[in-house]
Amino acid sequence: RVESLIPGLGALVNCHPGLINTQFSRPKTNSAGLHRYSDPGVGAFSNFHDFTVSASQHIQAGMEIFVDYGEDYFVDVLENDWIHIPMEEDYEKGDNIIWMFWKTVHGQVDTAHAKLLWTFIRQLAAHNGRLLAALPSDPNDIPKAIKLGTAMLSVPNVVRTSEWLEKNGQCLDNIRPGQSTLEQAGRGAFATRSLRMGDVIAPAPLLHIRRDDSVIKYAEEFPDGTTNFFYMNQLLLNYCFSHPRSSLLLYPYSPVVNYINHDGKDPNAFIRWSDRNHH
Repeated sequence: RVESLIPGLGALVNCHPGLINTQFSRPKTNSAGLHRYSDPGVGAFSNFHDFTVSASQHIQAGMEIFVDYGEDYFVDVLENDWIHIPMEEDYEKGDNIIWMFWKTVHGQVDTAHAKLLWTFIRQLAAHNGRLLAALPSDPNDIPKAIKLGTAMLSVPNVVRTSEWLEKNGQCLDNIRPGQSTLEQAGRGAFATRSLRMGDVIAPAPLLHIRRDDSVIKYAEEFPDGTTNFFYMNQLLLNYCFSHPRSSLLLYPYSPVVNYINHDGKDPNAFIRWSDRNHH
């Protein structure tokens, strides 16, 4: 079994089964000009890079980006904790139901008859928790659901204004990856524009990882019947912050920050804790 950790947009974006608007492409694989058998630095970084997330449909400015985790993530991995999260087919069924309801009541959703009928429809859907969650609980929200769809209605702030983004967001395009100028370092991060002292180069949200989870453990049997156990650190460790005696690893995962290399003599950047609410 192989598990991959994908930084950047692979870790930043969430999944909404009814609003998936992106698709993944396979990463590129090379050792950044270093030779796998003669360059010692080649084992210090990943050969995989340029994992791309592209738009699978038109995405309006300010809309949140969603990727497809796969239905198994919600059905098998999260099990009962997220049993009422609607899947794509539930939102499609929900859209059909509200259209039929809308035509039946001739768009008059605030009458006593309409409210009673909508209560009855939701009771019929109660056996399917996912479908029920896709349907508006208040019939007064149905006109909006007709216009937007049940999936869009389920996330009221899925499209942020430019003013909100200016106040609460941060730029992710101040740096780009490229061939490092440091010998044996492989790839590095380069500024895309002039940055003043004290400017934020990039946000760096952190994944919390148990140190034990970064260790590969395996056993090898020998002809004399003995068995030796071996422990190896995964490459992941090279991309984390931690203390040697800490059981916790902090893995920064915003785009390109993993390419920032170390320079103990003449550094041009430093790490600091964020004081922003969303980072």
